Amino acid sequence: DVLHGPVRWPASIRGRDRLLRIGLNKLAGFKVENRFMRARLALFKRVMKHHVSLE
Repeated sequence: DVLHGPVRWPASIRGRDRLLRIGLNKLAGFKVENRFMRARLALFKRVMKHHVSLE
């Protein structure tokens, strides 16, 4: 199903790396996170560096 009409929050814009987060630090609310996927990938790389060895 699709809701027609303008999107009233910048949750997802094609080609932009952002996420609409619902809640932050155990508080209810909305916050737009820019560069979310870049930060997520950096965290993944850091964790994998400690758990995976290619030797």
